[in-house]
Amino acid sequence: MPSGKSSSGPLLLKRGRLASTELATWRGRTVVRKILRMRPRIPLFSEQLDVWLAHRELRQLKGAEGIPGIPRVLARPARNIYFREYIDGVALPRAPTPPVEFFHELMRIVEQLHERGITHNDLHKEANVIVRPDGSPGLLDFQLSLTLPKGSTLFRILARFDRYHVVKNRRHRTKSPLTSREEELFRRTREIRDLHRRIVKRPMNLLTRRLFPKQLGKLPTDSDP
Repeated sequence: MPSGKSSSGPLLLKRGRLASTELATWRGRTVVRKILRMRPRIPLFSEQLDVWLAHRELRQLKGAEGIPGIPRVLARPARNIYFREYIDGVALPRAPTPPVEFFHELMRIVEQLHERGITHNDLHKEANVIVRPDGSPGLLDFQLSLTLPKGSTLFRILARFDRYHVVKNRRHRTKSPLTSREEELFRRTREIRDLHRRIVKRPMNLLTRRLFPKQLGKLPTDSDP
């Protein structure tokens, strides 16, 4: 949970390269307000990009409505701003190690997303998973998620990586052994993981360090990213 709420206005939970996430009050209830805003501003098309980013994230959240542990969209007061349900909990990196069943339940959430043609694509960040007060998982931050035809090659690859990251995090947190099926999942993703690390991740890290201020990132109060 956040450490406290300022009476002077919304509490900033997270400030990223593309958006700010705040804890706010809407119609008498605590909600999360997300503001899509490019940082730094791109001179000609920044507003259009903000609206597009909001639209695509909302599409995935609305497509996932009804899946346990995923916040519902409540309102869109501006084209680049939306309110979503606040899900109480502690980000996985700061929570006591949950039992193995927690990750099995998280996998069921991910598989329900996949049944709807949605891939999350950001499960390598453990902070996008929260441990709720009842011990169940919550899944946040759909900024990189996609809705794709389930029979497409890209969908199958991205869905495989969603599952890989759930299993990887479970093994890291609980030290539980891999099943033969999970070992096959690790084997099938190894080459693409190595390729991604060399030709995508390293160049992108260098580029973003140059383009965006170093101070941007998670704040100490960020428990609902």
